[in-house]
Formats: sequence, C-alpha cells, structure tokens
Amino acid sequence: MLTARQELARKVLRDKFGIAKFEQFSSHIPPDNRAITAYAANTGPGPSAEDLHVDTKGKISSKWNQKVIDMLLELVLEKRRGEAYAELPERSEGYFRDIVTKQVERVRVYWKQAQAMVKVDGQRESPAEVEQRMVNQKLKKDAIARAYTRRQSVSNYLF
Repeated sequence: MLTARQELARKVLRDKFGIAKFEQFSSHIPPDNRAITAYAANTGPGPSAEDLHVDTKGKISSKWNQKVIDMLLELVLEKRRGEAYAELPERSEGYFRDIVTKQVERVRVYWKQAQAMVKVDGQRESPAEVEQRMVNQKLKKDAIARAYTRRQSVSNYLF
C-alpha cells in the first residue's frame, strides 16, 4: 500500500512525463548522449524543466539524473505545500528525495525492460517480440500477486 507521500511523488512523475501508468514510460526517449556528456563536463545546459528526460542508460547517480531528481523534488515539495496535501505531517527534504529517487529508478526499470534484447541466434527482438515478452512478464507477475493475495485472504480467514 502506497503512503500519501509516495502517491504524491508518483502523481508528480506521471504528470511531468505525461503517463497514466509507469509501464508507459517504456516509450520514453532518453536525452542525447552528447547533451549528457556536455552537462557532466559543465559545458552544456543540462536537463530542461519544460522537456524533462531521464538518462535511462546511465547510472541513477549521474550528474544528469541527479539534476532531474532535483527538478522533480522541487515539484513534489511545491505540490506538498498545496492545500490538497496540507494534512500530511512534515518530513525532511531528504525523505522526499529518497521517494523521488526510488520512483525514478522504477521508471528506468520499465524503460530497460521494454528495450529489444538479443536472442540466442544473435538477432535483436522485433517490436512484436518485445511486446510479447513484456505481456508474458506482466501475466507472470499478476499470477504471483493473485496467489499472494489469496494466501493472505485464506490466512486471515483461518486465523
């Protein structure tokens, strides 16, 4: 179960990237490698707040991704000050930074899963094969979740 703070961060990410579910982040277009390198060398402008892109190929700790996290954190803290979240107890900026970082890591996982892999015969997967692989992974994950939920329900009923 998500806390209200996690839901707040999730909502900010979804709104900023224009997605309804994190799975839709798989179509995200990462920033150009030259822009990332230039920003790391302090010769480029870095991420743009208007057209934000996560460096899905680099590390979460890269200078680019840390700037993206900073921008998202500012949005979360700004929204947190709003009336809709006034009832939330105060938490530190570091607390919210951890939540935002985990959310960004999560969308990066979805993006990486949606990339074509190399098959045993050395060929890259086609878009149809990528889609089928992702559907199969989701079906497996859903089956595990149903089994866990049933186990919890039965345990609660028996005890």
